[in-house]
Amino acid sequence: MIRFRFVADPAESIAFSYSPLLEAVLSLHVVSEPKHHPLQHPWVRRARSLPAPLRRRIAAFRFAYDGFVPEFLMPSPGTLYGGFEEEVRELEGLDDATLALGFLRPLWDHRGERDEGLLEDEGVRQYVLRRAGQLGGDAALARLIFDAPRELATRFAALLDEYWTAAFAEEWDALEPRLAETVADAGRLLAGDGFYSYLTGLSPQLLIDPRGGEIRRDLPHEHTVEVGPKAELVLVPSAFVWPHVRVNCDRPWPPAIVYPAQTPASARPSGARAGSSRWLLRALQPPPRPHRHALRRRARFSHRALAGDGVRTS
Repeated sequence: MIRFRFVADPAESIAFSYSPLLEAVLSLHVVSEPKHHPLQHPWVRRARSLPAPLRRRIAAFRFAYDGFVPEFLMPSPGTLYGGFEEEVRELEGLDDATLALGFLRPLWDHRGERDEGLLEDEGVRQYVLRRAGQLGGDAALARLIFDAPRELATRFAALLDEYWTAAFAEEWDALEPRLAETVADAGRLLAGDGFYSYLTGLSPQLLIDPRGGEIRRDLPHEHTVEVGPKAELVLVPSAFVWPHVRVNCDRPWPPAIVYPAQTPASARPSGARAGSSRWLLRALQPPPRPHRHALRRRARFSHRALAGDGVRTS
């Protein structure tokens, strides 16, 4: 059982964020396990048009997002909705041990203990290679966790960059405003209904205990994390995490809960599941094609921007 225990006013102890990098990786899990994600089938169908070599590389890295995802993907409360390229640069800038233990986490439960000795343990190595193969991933890639974590991170970043360019950048353009709206709606609901009432509607997998001041997640992992203003719990809405809830309780990363994004009506306990389904179905519809006049205006705008001193991107 993982327990997030509030040691101060809960309203002062939470932060909201979302992440294009994390959302892209969660969508790769959906592509890898389509039968478990019926709400995201519109995206699964669109992903079939990805180039075959890219789909093979997605399958090869399946061990990195089959169940858990590497803990270093969790967004920080101090980073306000950074861009995809910025997040990839931060990933590539991590030290070798952090990268290795992060990639190890989905395959071996090291309980968040930064024990670098695991990377030298032959029993751990053999288990991880066997497990990566069982998941349908590439065991040779998984071996890099132990032998060359920097190279593994570089290959992972290259996969994500190609996937982003081929498909997910357009998807994110449609999703990001809706995730922002979800966060804004959360603020209004927190102010109107109260903290624990709001939490109750996030997911049936989260056990809310107002008297004990706890959020619990029933997993075979015993850990209590104290949450307060100096150690905020980050709530991360996602269009691709359903039907799961992902949590992080491992230092040095912030404690976090990644939960299915919901509409205002669905955030209330009486309609959480149905409302969440409606939100996801709308969010995962293909983005509408721009009208030809809009495309012409966009082309003129791009021409003017490129003719100037520079282009600022986020």
